[in-house]
Amino acid sequence: MTTATRLVTLEEFLSWPEEQPALELIDGIPEQKPVPSLPHSRATTKLMFLLHEHPATSKGEVLAELGKSYHTPLGNHRVPDLSFSAERRIPGSGELYPAEPPDLVAEVKSKGQGRDALLARLRFLLSQGVRVGLLIDPERATVTVVDTVGERRFAKDDEVAIPEVGAFSFRASQLFE
Repeated sequence: MTTATRLVTLEEFLSWPEEQPALELIDGIPEQKPVPSLPHSRATTKLMFLLHEHPATSKGEVLAELGKSYHTPLGNHRVPDLSFSAERRIPGSGELYPAEPPDLVAEVKSKGQGRDALLARLRFLLSQGVRVGLLIDPERATVTVVDTVGERRFAKDDEVAIPEVGAFSFRASQLFE
């Protein structure tokens, strides 16, 4: 849902109070993210725990709905459902938003969201320095990995390996159990 019709600068957008659900700035236009459903929240939480517990990622930082500004001509401030930064890229404690993009971002498809739009969102984040994106679809019980090579879709019983983030891997079904 678009919440404004005029273009907004990144600086103006960042001066606004926080909102729930989160607002994003997409090419100068503020847009509100959908309200997460129970399957959406469960998949996000399970991925968060998997990242915390896996030896390849346990020293990193996993955050839900952390915004990151991207200085593009029209201004972008994106808020992925989940962000993971490896230990070497953890933002400093005095920062409001990270200076560097996270290593991994995840978007969980909510009812009414289009798959193509979410894939385009992940591709934009990759173009800005994110190493890998995940599109999690609770309704279809699939995980799509988006990286510089392309897209790979995994079904419920498949092992999802993400070499861009150490040796992090999990069974797709772990997000939907």
